[in-house]
Amino acid sequence: MRYLVLIISMIAGPVMAAQDAAEGMCREMAETAEWIMQERQQGRPAPEMIDAVTTGDDVLDPVLEDLVLTAYDTSRRYHTERQQQREVERFSNRVYMECRREAGEMPDQDARR
Repeated sequence: MRYLVLIISMIAGPVMAAQDAAEGMCREMAETAEWIMQERQQGRPAPEMIDAVTTGDDVLDPVLEDLVLTAYDTSRRYHTERQQQREVERFSNRVYMECRREAGEMPDQDARR
C-alpha cells in the first residue's frame, strides 16, 4: 500500500504542479484584464493601452494586445462607479474562465449546453 501511495504521488505531482502553474497564470491574466478594464472605464484611449502593455516579448505582447482589443471591442465605457466596477469584474472573470478553459481545467461552455 505504501508503494501505491508513492507511485500515485509521483504521477500526480507533475500534474498538480502543472495545474498550479496554470492557476497562477490565469490569476495573473485576470489581474491584468482587471487593470486594462479599469483604464478603459477611466477613458484611457486604446492606442495608449496598447503602448502600455507592449513589453517587447514576441509571445506575451500578442496576448496582452488581444486583451486590450477585446476590452475595447466587447464592452462600453460606463459613467457611474458602480457600473464601471461591475464591468471590470465581469471582464476579469471572463478572462479568468477562458484561461482556465484553454488550460484544459474546465469543460468548454458550449459542451455543457
